[in-house]
Amino acid sequence: MRILCLPALLGLVLAMPVLIAPPAQAEVELAQKNNRRSFWSELNLTPEQQQRIQQIRQNARAQMQQVLTPEQRQQLSQLQGQPPEQRRLSMKNLNLTDAQKAQMRQIRANTRQQIEAILTSEQRQQLEARRQAWQQRRGQPGNL
Repeated sequence: MRILCLPALLGLVLAMPVLIAPPAQAEVELAQKNNRRSFWSELNLTPEQQQRIQQIRQNARAQMQQVLTPEQRQQLSQLQGQPPEQRRLSMKNLNLTDAQKAQMRQIRANTRQQIEAILTSEQRQQLEARRQAWQQRRGQPGNL
């Protein structure tokens, strides 16, 4: 009887990591992508606003690419497909100069201003409330 139970027990032990494994990377990325989509959908953007925001963000990405050296662009391209947490950590390893960091901050600020300029006052208020909530969560212990 004990011999018959051993294979079943061994199978259960070997299957444990699969049963308690965290969600697959693709599932995590999809959930985060859907969260971003729901955020923008909460603002009830018009199709024109959606199109303009998409163009503003594409322009910002292109500007940021121009700030980077070819080596940094290569490193960055290798980060695609990684979870956001890993990308954030790897971004720090790009060794941006102070001048590059300042340029990136300026591009982000300009992007934010351009997006806010096409939002209604109600949408801007919702966006600001969302930012404040995010900053509070980010500042809490364990949410670094």
